[in-house]
Amino acid sequence: MTPGGEMAVDQPASDRYSAKTRQGLTVAGNCHRVAVAVENVDDALETWTRVFGLGLMLDPINDSLDDTRMGIVWAGNMPLLGMSSTDPDGTVGRYLRRNGPSVQSLAWEIDDMWGTDHRLRANGLTVTGVNIEGRHFFMHPRDTFGLLLEFTDDRLPHDPRQGDEAPSPREAMIPIDGIAWVTAAVPSLDRVIEQFRMVFGVEPAFLDGDGSLDRMAEFAIGDLKVRVVEPADEASPYAASVMSGAGRLHSAALAVSDFSAIDQSVERAGLGVVARHPHSVWIDPADMHGIRFELVG
Repeated sequence: MTPGGEMAVDQPASDRYSAKTRQGLTVAGNCHRVAVAVENVDDALETWTRVFGLGLMLDPINDSLDDTRMGIVWAGNMPLLGMSSTDPDGTVGRYLRRNGPSVQSLAWEIDDMWGTDHRLRANGLTVTGVNIEGRHFFMHPRDTFGLLLEFTDDRLPHDPRQGDEAPSPREAMIPIDGIAWVTAAVPSLDRVIEQFRMVFGVEPAFLDGDGSLDRMAEFAIGDLKVRVVEPADEASPYAASVMSGAGRLHSAALAVSDFSAIDQSVERAGLGVVARHPHSVWIDPADMHGIRFELVG
C-alpha cells in the first residue's frame, strides 16, 4: 500500500485486487461452450453424433468474420462447438497450424460483461479478442498460462439450461451423460490456483492422478469442471502439452452412461484405445479427428 492508502501499482496482479473482489472478479454462469478445433468440422460432428448420440444445436455454417466453419452439438449437459478453418491464415487456420486438432477454448456466460472487462483490466489482466457484435472477449493467454478462456453475455438458442427443449439425440453406440470435465496441462499448478481464486473465486479440490506423480486439481467454474495438471516429468502423458513453457487445454472427459459395458461399447464403435485406467478409457485421437476424449464412469 502507498502512504495514502492506495494500492501500489507495481504489485503482482494476484496481490493487487481489493478485499471487495476476493470472491472473484466475475461470477461465471453456465459454460457457454467447450470449443474444439479440427480439420473438417462436418466430418467430426458426424462422427461424434454417430458414436455418442449427440443432438445437433447448430448445423455447420461458415463465419466469414473469422474464416471459420463451425457447428454445435448438445453433449448431454452443455454445448460442444466444433470449428474448422476456411482460410489457412484465418483464426482457426493459424491455431491448427500451431497446435493441431485439439480443445481450443472454454467460454462462460456472465451477466456483467463490461463490468468484468473493467475489473480484469484494473487488476492487471489483459483482455483480447473483444467482439462487441458477438458479445464476447478473452483473457489474453499469456495471462492465463496458455489457456484460452472466454466470457460472453450471449445465450445459445435451443439450450435446455435456459428452459428450451434439448436437441433430439441420435441413437448412440456409446451413450454419454455429458462432459464430465475438461483437462488442462500447465507448468505450474500453484500459479493457476492463485489466478483462478482471483478471477473466479474458486478453490481447488486436489486429486490423485491415476497413481502418477502428476499434481492435479479440479475447479468447479459455473457448471463446468476444469481439471488442471502439472506434469511431474517428461514421462507424464501431459508433458508434451507444456513443452513450449506455457500450458494448453488437453482433453475432454465424457461421462459414459454405462461404464460397466465400456469395452463392448468401444469395440462395437470400432474405436482404438490408447490408455486404460480403472475408471477411464482414453480413445485414440486418430478416431476422434485428433481430439483427445477420455471416457469416464
